[in-house]
Amino acid sequence: MPIDIDFAGDFATIVDGAEPVTLLRRGSADHVAIATAWRYIDRHSEAVPAGGFAVQADVEWQFEWGAATKSPQIGDRVRDTSGECYTILAVNRLQGNTRLRCETRALRIAHGLDCLIDVERAVWDAGAINSWTTYRPAVHACIQPAETIVDETTDPATSIATYRILLDDDTPLDHNHRIVAGDGAVYRVLNHSQSERIDRLPVAVVRREI
Repeated sequence: MPIDIDFAGDFATIVDGAEPVTLLRRGSADHVAIATAWRYIDRHSEAVPAGGFAVQADVEWQFEWGAATKSPQIGDRVRDTSGECYTILAVNRLQGNTRLRCETRALRIAHGLDCLIDVERAVWDAGAINSWTTYRPAVHACIQPAETIVDETTDPATSIATYRILLDDDTPLDHNHRIVAGDGAVYRVLNHSQSERIDRLPVAVVRREI
């Protein structure tokens, strides 16, 4: 007896172990809720020899996708129910044109982002910063010392320390932003780069103020 299955609409009911995820559009706050996604492949491995530490986490997702909605793009991210985000590296439409397969990578794991920071945006008044407001809360990050410049022209001599912060957020940052770490340290943004890369995390060069 033939089994009547409509793969264009029955994917959510016939797949075992599915979960809800959210598609996060690159460079914006737009997102799409996906009620049923299948974590088809979940692979943890060493990208390079690293003493046994898992530094690369790749997941292949499959899910239905309506023709009327703009397809996921390379660089978009899939966020699972635990809050982990996976950057999309490739998108394929499967046979039958009923669902998508997205190859993704968890860059937070790959780059060892071990702390949470808040990105704040300046509120200006009469040409001066009046206050700060939270712009991106609880962003995974890694704060690394970059360099220290000694100024011997002052008496006594002074030092200015700069840091590199890897960010799991592709929002462009400039002089209107600062970063507040979990320990209360405040960093002003001096430079921001790599937000256009999908294989690397954005980097902010900052100066500690507090």
